[in-house]
Amino acid sequence: MRSMSKTLLCLLALLPALVGCLPFGSGSGFIFRDYKQEQINASNQKLENTRREEAQRLAFQEEKRRTMEEIVAEANASFEEIKPILQKKCFDCHDTNTRLKFYARILPRLNPLYKHQEEGLKAIDFVDTFPLKAKGTPPQLSLLKSIRNQVIDRTMPLKSYRLVYRNRRIFNSDEEKILAWTDPLIQKLEDYNEKFENPANDPTLLAKNIMENKCFRCHANGNAKGGFGDMEDSMKLLASKYVDLKNPESSELLTITDKGQMPPNKREALTEKELFDLKEWLIIESKKETVQ
Repeated sequence: MRSMSKTLLCLLALLPALVGCLPFGSGSGFIFRDYKQEQINASNQKLENTRREEAQRLAFQEEKRRTMEEIVAEANASFEEIKPILQKKCFDCHDTNTRLKFYARILPRLNPLYKHQEEGLKAIDFVDTFPLKAKGTPPQLSLLKSIRNQVIDRTMPLKSYRLVYRNRRIFNSDEEKILAWTDPLIQKLEDYNEKFENPANDPTLLAKNIMENKCFRCHANGNAKGGFGDMEDSMKLLASKYVDLKNPESSELLTITDKGQMPPNKREALTEKELFDLKEWLIIESKKETVQ
């Protein structure tokens, strides 16, 4: 009887440990983990993270859209201040809706006035105000900086045009008003690109941005001044005579930009950083060519 009692007491003492081994309890010797529940929790957390990231992406895109709408609205509203100046001094060659005088439409293929308008509309068209139109749809920053530089340098209107219409040259008061439109807009677009289009440290995107802003207006998307075009096609550019993948640092593309020959307007010359980024891109592409 005593031995049975001892056995019973021993079993009672071991009971907590035995219960801990079962899948529905826990004891001092073993810890049960519900792996299925952990998987459910992990899946729920992943789903929550995905939803959060998607919400952030949508919010970013909405902010980007709203910011650009505000820039466009402000640009069009402030354009009214300079519209009378441009109508008088620029629209003959830079507005689709402006009809040339009868003598400018005679023998259009031979008429220099007709050709001036034809070329002018390719360079920039104020027909819809902002965003500005141009052949090849170059970046707005590129077009705005071109307007700014040509106003400052007095290279527009053309000298031949100013000789005929002397009162249509750009005066200092005109310059002040035009720059009051271009400069804040340029700054806003640069801030916009920095926030929403920042290529970070991707050499290919950095090079693309440089060429878009400094080269595409004359040498891409159907524009081929000097016989040099198709810069938007990186494969064609890299295979052209302007790039030497065997010796990328001696490429003509770098040489003419480093010497300031291109872009032709000194105010649009590439900065040291832009030259460095362009060179880095060519070096990277040359290494790819070597591997192939």
